[in-house]
Amino acid sequence: MVKICSKCNMKNSNNSDYCTNCSSNLSNAKIIEEKVFDSKIDDYSKEEHTTNGKIALFCGILGIILVFFINYIPFFLAITAIGLGISARNQGDKYGTYGLILGILTFILTIIVAALVYLYVSSLLSGIH
Repeated sequence: MVKICSKCNMKNSNNSDYCTNCSSNLSNAKIIEEKVFDSKIDDYSKEEHTTNGKIALFCGILGIILVFFINYIPFFLAITAIGLGISARNQGDKYGTYGLILGILTFILTIIVAALVYLYVSSLLSGIH
């Protein structure tokens, strides 16, 4: 409930005796019931994620971890994360965006690591001859 000042039309709390704007006496003020809308608290914690988004995020994280240990598996994880990330992102899932970013990063890192391994092995082989 709020009191509306008859002089300046300012909304005041129901417990106020005087207007906060013009200091008029609120004894004859109009009292109205004001609807209070609940704000969305913890909106992110209630967000539902798609299966594609969850798998894209998982593949992206696993790809980043494995890129330094195994050479070809992260490549396939990156492609999976990118494809499923695009699909989930189109459905409005933020996990899809994260999976897409991690998939692209995994793809780039896989190419860089593969090139470094190739250079290292070729330098070892050229030293043998």
